[in-house]
Amino acid sequence: MVWNRYRPGYDTEADDTLSSFQLFLCGLAAGTCAKAVCHPLDVVKKRFQVEGLQRDPRYGARVEHRAYRNMYDALCQILHKEGWAGLYKGITPSIVKAAPAGAVTFVAYEFTSDWLESLLT
Repeated sequence: MVWNRYRPGYDTEADDTLSSFQLFLCGLAAGTCAKAVCHPLDVVKKRFQVEGLQRDPRYGARVEHRAYRNMYDALCQILHKEGWAGLYKGITPSIVKAAPAGAVTFVAYEFTSDWLESLLT
């Protein structure tokens, strides 16, 4: 924020601001991309969390106790047994949650940043 204000060649009169809707769309895209990248590791984490728990068969196969040695082993086993789809199980509800959260955070950050910058001038 301060860097942009005082850097050489910064035109304070230029109107390069985005509308609230554009900011929301940028945040939505950022939240979706972030979740798509991080979701496979979330799947691995959840597999470790449910390891050894009793489960109803309709929720998928039971993950045996000590089924994986480490994170890398879990990734390899999931890829081998279930393919790439196994690493992206449950991504739809995850994106439905993460994308709007990213959008709201993005808009709130930009408005707060603009408000703080207005205090400096």
